[in-house]
Amino acid sequence: MNTFVILVIFAIPVGICYIPAYKAVFSNDKYLQYFKLFEKEDEHWHKKWKRITTAFILGAIASIIFGVYLCFTILDVKVRFPWM
Repeated sequence: MNTFVILVIFAIPVGICYIPAYKAVFSNDKYLQYFKLFEKEDEHWHKKWKRITTAFILGAIASIIFGVYLCFTILDVKVRFPWM
């Protein structure tokens, strides 16, 4: 692949995701307002959102592993791991 194509492949997601997020959070010091809001919440609220975040991350990891497994199954790729 050409270097230009690789740069475009990485530049498009950055332009679509990073720039609007940067403007929404970091322009005019909006992140300071978010910190003030989060500091006001009690310990129960923080624990709840830690559990939700952990479940979301574990679910994402599980779906990646399951997707790779399905890809190997559909393509009939035989993988021999040392522990199998």
